[in-house]
Amino acid sequence: VQFDARRRRAPEGLELNKAVELFTNELRKSHSEIDLVRQVSTALAGHPAISLDYQFNVGQERRHGRSVCTIIVSADGNGREWFSASTVIDPSKSQLADWLIAFDAMLAGMTAE
Repeated sequence: VQFDARRRRAPEGLELNKAVELFTNELRKSHSEIDLVRQVSTALAGHPAISLDYQFNVGQERRHGRSVCTIIVSADGNGREWFSASTVIDPSKSQLADWLIAFDAMLAGMTAE
């Protein structure tokens, strides 16, 4: 299991859909043959978010990834951050069968404070 969380400054005018497009482009740079499986609207820490499911190969081995991206505006309205949380698993490992459910549950418990 891999887990990654990133927070970076979001330029004014960067909308969530464009941020997800940029995120997907970065994924394609690392994994040229990535297959997007699903993209759905969700929430992360009380903010609108987009969840992406994707698959790719590492050598001959298949991997499944899930990333959730959001734009967070500071409480005083003076700053914007682009936040993403991602996980990648080997779907052939039976002990990881419930990992994506646990990952979603972990993100559901996040708050923006």
